Amino acid sequence: MKVLLLRHGETVENRDRIIQGQLPGTLTERGEEQARLVGERLKLEQLDLIYCSDLTRTRSTLERISPFHEVPVHFREEIREKSFGEFEGVQGHVYLKAVEESGLTRVEFRPKGGESFIDLQERAWRFFESIRSLHRGKTVLLCTHGGVIRVLLASITGKPIQDFVVTQIQNTSLSEIEVQDKSARVTFINDISHLKELPPDTAV
Repeated sequence: MKVLLLRHGETVENRDRIIQGQLPGTLTERGEEQARLVGERLKLEQLDLIYCSDLTRTRSTLERISPFHEVPVHFREEIREKSFGEFEGVQGHVYLKAVEESGLTRVEFRPKGGESFIDLQERAWRFFESIRSLHRGKTVLLCTHGGVIRVLLASITGKPIQDFVVTQIQNTSLSEIEVQDKSARVTFINDISHLKELPPDTAV
């Protein structure tokens, strides 16, 4: 099985450095163009099926991709972004200050009403294991979020989540996992070659 991990296009919240978590998110004009460009790139992929987070920003991104692929599309809560609880809708620096004051790492910190990165990894990995057994030999697109992609990459590589929390996963970047019967490997991370005609990305 080949799994392509796609982060959604840039949102207003990304641009303004606001914590989104499980808020819907609205694509900017740049995000719409990013989605169009990654859709053009993915025309070349022979996808067998698509899984998409059920949040608005991933659905909007997928609208520029799915018309080129007559394959099943499944919208799933399990691949939503990490819940940031009480910090959703606030500036990112407010969240980072709360993490620092807690004395915990960003991986361990669980905001009130939200998830830690450890919680997210457990949720995302359960989902990944479920599709791994269902779609052997298939090519699967996951249209999801930066947090989900980071924790899946950590799980596949066996590296600490902390290593990937700081790894750049840009809007509409693609990362790829190749899965064999008893093993899996990451073949590339954060590929944005389809965005080369756009100005540099400054969103988060």
